[in-house]
Amino acid sequence: YIIGGLAPGEYIVGIMEPGWRREWYDDTDHWPDASAVAVEFDRVTTNIDFALAPGGSIAGRVTDADGVPLAGIAVVPVQLGWYGTCTDEDGYYTIWGVPLGTYDIVAGRDFCDAHPYVGQTVEGVTLTEAEPHVPGVDLALALGGSISGWLTDSAGNPMVAGDNIWIGACEESIPEAEWGSSLLCKGVQPDENGFYRISSMLPGNYRVLAAGNESFASEYYDDVRSYYEASLVPVIAGQDSAEINFVLSAQEPILGAWPIEEYVDGFGWDEGTLVTLAIDDPGNGPGVDYSDTQLVTIAEWDPNTTHVQFNFWGIFDLQLGFIVTLTDGQYTKQHIVRDLAISGVDNDLDVVMGTAAPYSHVYVWVYGEMGRVDRHETADASGNWLADFSVPGDEPGEELTFDIVPDAGGEANQVDADGDYTQVNWWGTG
Repeated sequence: YIIGGLAPGEYIVGIMEPGWRREWYDDTDHWPDASAVAVEFDRVTTNIDFALAPGGSIAGRVTDADGVPLAGIAVVPVQLGWYGTCTDEDGYYTIWGVPLGTYDIVAGRDFCDAHPYVGQTVEGVTLTEAEPHVPGVDLALALGGSISGWLTDSAGNPMVAGDNIWIGACEESIPEAEWGSSLLCKGVQPDENGFYRISSMLPGNYRVLAAGNESFASEYYDDVRSYYEASLVPVIAGQDSAEINFVLSAQEPILGAWPIEEYVDGFGWDEGTLVTLAIDDPGNGPGVDYSDTQLVTIAEWDPNTTHVQFNFWGIFDLQLGFIVTLTDGQYTKQHIVRDLAISGVDNDLDVVMGTAAPYSHVYVWVYGEMGRVDRHETADASGNWLADFSVPGDEPGEELTFDIVPDAGGEANQVDADGDYTQVNWWGTG
């Protein structure tokens, strides 16, 4: 063969012939692994040869749930996600040049025409030397729903794709640790006007996250930083859940108040910055009741984290309702100390008990051999809450259990809208 009329440059060369495996030079069926071929002016680049292995094909038809053919739907073998095909006007497709093997066939990805249907998978389609061509791999797609809205900064300027902002949505059963990696998650970037639409979604309830960048903080809908406190957005087949809007705030440092241990810490200020602490007891009237200034350093436990800490054990009593402020002149963060306390730990039952403001969210965790074990609890009408580590929790990401032995300990935390927190430690009894 010879391919003529090429401008000088580098090219990826591939071959696809019915009955043979699709191949890219040099001897790979994976396009990203192909070797570039240099082409020079007035010269033939020779010996770009292929030794083809037997290959097969997969064919079928894609329809909607009522059997109506769907044109322009992408069909892809998952294990060969770098190539597939689009259905024709009657919904038929054929994928040629497939290496012999077993594949999961997915219909409904976005590289053909835009469509409102939810993707579907047929698993375990096998091509062998005896049967290299597999017809009748049909798929019926259900009608999906969508979520849409607008992204702006606090000044009303649109957040666009060039800002490296993503909008992601995951079905409510997806744990925070698996965010974005599940087939029940989808994401897009906003357009040049700050508008986004996540389409072809399976009906259900979703958490929606605007993933920020180095300048803007991430947040869940509606205006919260916590995964558990995100407002769920319903997705209904054939409908658009509109006006799921985000106003992103500038990325700022955070502070933590530790009323039992009597200290305040801060993260995210530049190394070497002088940060001033001010604590106000509203019961004493206006004014600062305690203050201090410290230098921001690199955290000894993480070279990528900056840290400042103010210790006042035995000097000042930090209590519920006190207003804590950290400032460096550029950033000012303020937090009201939450009504959070540990009232007991039961080693036999593996439970931690405490109090907080009625109906408020409490995050309790411990680090075990398998990693961090989390529980998210909501205080009752009297402000009481209980975290049970003896059995898996009832929310995504709470599958692990933990045996609270006498020396075991962990933490309980409450976070406000801009990421600042009140935190207390808990320890096993005995």
